[in-house]
Amino acid sequence: MTFQFPEPLTPGDTVAVVSPSGPVLPEHLAFGIQTLESWGLRVRLYEPYERSDHGYLAGEDDHRAEQLATALADPDVKAIFFARGGYGSMRLLDSVEYHPKLLVGFSDITAIHLAFATRGIATLHGPVVKSFGSQKADLPALKDAVFGGRDDLNMQGETAIKGKTDGVIVGGNLSLVQALAGTSSMPRLQNAILCLEDVGEADYRLDRLLVSLRQTLADNPPVGLVLGHFTNCGGVYVNESEINNLLTKLAREFDVPTIIDAPFGHAHRNWPLPIGAPATLDATAGTLTLHRDIT
Repeated sequence: MTFQFPEPLTPGDTVAVVSPSGPVLPEHLAFGIQTLESWGLRVRLYEPYERSDHGYLAGEDDHRAEQLATALADPDVKAIFFARGGYGSMRLLDSVEYHPKLLVGFSDITAIHLAFATRGIATLHGPVVKSFGSQKADLPALKDAVFGGRDDLNMQGETAIKGKTDGVIVGGNLSLVQALAGTSSMPRLQNAILCLEDVGEADYRLDRLLVSLRQTLADNPPVGLVLGHFTNCGGVYVNESEINNLLTKLAREFDVPTIIDAPFGHAHRNWPLPIGAPATLDATAGTLTLHRDIT
């Protein structure tokens, strides 16, 4: 599949902050918004974002969909930085109009990344606005990515299964990838390097998620795996310090080159990964090299 890459940002551009998933208090967005403004961007905050009367959702589906649709269709909005993850974005996929635009987020936003990828539109897996404060280490890389940095990315992980392969970056949160596998919102993976991370999934649930994903993708397998941070996933039988050993064991069942402990996910590292970018995975050396960024 050939991907369409949105235009990079320039200082003075207007960007939107939209909440298609869970609610978030304005004060939890303050640092992220200030950071975007310090980059010379004009920030437009779209409501709803703190609709506590809807529990785990930032408003009714139609309200959240309307805000997302408005931001996507507005020619003055050059990019959308999603406010937070949580849950709820996959509820909107049937009502989204897929305009090419720079989209930035992770976690539950994986559903939007995957749906856009099925239409050949590249997006950027990276920090949500709420997590700018806790993932400061990779904000310079995020800034470089959204403003059109051209340097190749050489991401370092740990070798799990040796080998080398070329492919296109696809993926995000494991739970969302597994939930959408086999649906019309899941892109084909025959030429994909599948990047996965997660948070709060106990050891046996990680096993179930990866086994289910592998079985679902039997006729649509990736060519490589990059496993990021699996945060707070120690559980009933496996301690937090042993999660990477479990992941290595489960990854071997995919039988493709694999690295683990790559610097992205829900921990303090969340290096931006352009979904749709061609890359080389050298699992023997423990590296993932992207040959083109989101621009």
